[in-house]
Amino acid sequence: MKKLLKTHNLTAKDLLANLYYRVRYAVLRRVRRLPNESPFYKKGYRLTFNDEFMHESWLPGKGQKWIVGEHWGMFHPEKPNVHYVAPVLVKPGRARFDVYYKPEVLKDGNGNLHYIPFAASLLSSNKHFRQQYGRFECRMTLPKEKGTWPAFWLWGPPWPPEFDIAEGTGGATGKDIAWQGINIHWREKGRRKTTKQWFVKVDKYKGIEKRFHEYAMEWTPNSICFFFDGVKVFQFTNRKVLNSF
Repeated sequence: MKKLLKTHNLTAKDLLANLYYRVRYAVLRRVRRLPNESPFYKKGYRLTFNDEFMHESWLPGKGQKWIVGEHWGMFHPEKPNVHYVAPVLVKPGRARFDVYYKPEVLKDGNGNLHYIPFAASLLSSNKHFRQQYGRFECRMTLPKEKGTWPAFWLWGPPWPPEFDIAEGTGGATGKDIAWQGINIHWREKGRRKTTKQWFVKVDKYKGIEKRFHEYAMEWTPNSICFFFDGVKVFQFTNRKVLNSF
């Protein structure tokens, strides 16, 4: 028990609750079909941001809601293996995010050149939308190819905090994508802290690229709770940490 508490930086209450939520979700997923779409408007909530991807809402003149890539640039200076120039392809009601081999030589903020082999699609609401507290959700399918890294997350600036609502890697075979990781990052006494990824199996690997699931997080001053397909799977109630955000 002490090892688990140290590994995940969770209180005993949250650790026990999350073990229960993990088992409950696995049982519910097997015994009944879970709803994977929430009502457009939720009781007690006011809609502040929404995109149904009916058009390219990151282009000027189209009601910009996103930027392509991150605000620091088109690649992460500490991870120069992928750049964010792959287009997001839109069909009415859907957006497709891709990753593929497309080498580019790009400069970082200090003028240094980097050879970056892969292109990936990435959208950020930075510069157009920021909000503390509320419910944050999306519906998406997951890729089944090896080496993929789909993610839906929130963060500062400044960084951290960061809340990983869903983050997975396909691994060497692609099959690990069925396990999605939840994570919270924060800073404490100048040092970065993390719960480390808490994995939940959201679906069977076979056909996972065709089935939509809903990934959500509810953030209040008292807790941060995560949901898959409307079912609570993780909670974080450490008030000392929550008060630091």
